[in-house]
Amino acid sequence: MVASLIMAGVAHRSEEQAKDQAQTQCNVESKDQYYSAFQAANEGDVKDQVKALEAAKKYLACPVDSKDKSEVLAKLNVAVGRILSSRDSSSDAIP
Repeated sequence: MVASLIMAGVAHRSEEQAKDQAQTQCNVESKDQYYSAFQAANEGDVKDQVKALEAAKKYLACPVDSKDKSEVLAKLNVAVGRILSSRDSSSDAIP
C-alpha cells in the first residue's frame, strides 16, 4: 500500500515537471527564439534546412495562443511544407 502511494506521488511529480518544462519551452520568449533561429537558418545565401526545420517544429509544436501572429504561423507552416516536400519527407510532418 505504501509503495503504491509513493509511486503515485512520483508519477504526479513527474507529470508536474513535464508540464512545467513544456510551459517553459512554449513561453513567448522561447517561441521568439525558435522563430529567430528559423529565420537565421532559412534566409540568406546559405540555408540550413535541418536547423530551420528543427526550429520551426519546436515553434509549431507549442499550443497556439492569442499572442501568435497569423503571418508567423503561416510562414512557418509553408516553410516546413516546402522543406519536407523538397526532401520527400512528408512522414516528418508535425501531427
